[in-house]
Amino acid sequence: INYKVNRSLHSFTYKNSKGINTDLFRNAQWQETNIEKIEHEGKSLTVFISEYVEGQMLTNFLKGYRGKRLPIYQGLHLLYALTLSIESIHAAGEYHGDLHAGNVIIRHANYKFDIILLDLFHFGKSSKVNLQNDIIEIIKIFYDVIGGQKMYAKHPRFVKSICCGLKRTLILKKFRTASQLRKYLESNDWV
Repeated sequence: INYKVNRSLHSFTYKNSKGINTDLFRNAQWQETNIEKIEHEGKSLTVFISEYVEGQMLTNFLKGYRGKRLPIYQGLHLLYALTLSIESIHAAGEYHGDLHAGNVIIRHANYKFDIILLDLFHFGKSSKVNLQNDIIEIIKIFYDVIGGQKMYAKHPRFVKSICCGLKRTLILKKFRTASQLRKYLESNDWV
């Protein structure tokens, strides 16, 4: 077991009401997922263990860029990849629950991003609030990777139309679902 899997074992206790949903992980780009029972801090846990996946943590990937931030065009491609992953998780009736740059492994080629999401955290039954939190969190990741507050005022209108000043109510008024965010990204000519 490599570091990345070890670090996240505690949060792979992921069952839906119908049992373990391995399709969820296949959609989220997990390969050769194994389901195991382990003892952790005196509790029996069901965990998903993936084979080693090549890539970098998003936080480390950003260190290779000037100012530790992506150019807007690449940031939009990353947001699109995150949106597709979250959309497939939501379509399975589940949610991630703990999205941030430290939970994203990235493989990058030109403008294409293959991402793998780590540390899914289960706060209970999937709800509208959990799904909405995932949407807010991927927009926050986008906001941060293109420069955060320091660069926000300099960004074009299209970026601001996505980030909505990170105001939760404005974001959720515009993007009630991950599918709506995906369609918004696809309907604009940044692609």
